[in-house]
Amino acid sequence: MLTLLQRLRSRSLGRFAAVGIVAACIDFTSFNVVLLALGPSKANVILANTIAFTLATSVSFIINARYTFGAARTRRSFTRYVVIAIVAVLIYNATLLLLLTRVDHSDILLTNLAKVIAVGPSATWNFLGFALFAFGDRTAAAPVATIEAAPSAPAGPRTH
Repeated sequence: MLTLLQRLRSRSLGRFAAVGIVAACIDFTSFNVVLLALGPSKANVILANTIAFTLATSVSFIINARYTFGAARTRRSFTRYVVIAIVAVLIYNATLLLLLTRVDHSDILLTNLAKVIAVGPSATWNFLGFALFAFGDRTAAAPVATIEAAPSAPAGPRTH
């Protein structure tokens, strides 16, 4: 089993960041669409953030399972992923709500800036939780060994 430091220095972190960019695009786009439809109130910001996070996290699970962590998408890994994601959305929303006490939530630019800042603690939690808990068992997705052809019999007379 890799140590925490080895995992953090592994290519998983880079891949997690790449998947994170895709998830962030889904997160921020859906956040702004929902917020535009609901109107800018603190409650609507948190609702829009939760909806957007849920969409982004769903896509992220599919991509992170194989591409980032090389794990099978099993019921067990999905359940663990959901547990990590629930804590993550609580961290995300709490951080965002705290930041919204300092900025005008009716200003969409400031609200998005607060959301950018709130991503940090949530993304850190996600990476550690996914790497160590949700997808920690990489043996489930180990590549299937190929069966090599048996060496051919030496050439010679055949008998039936």
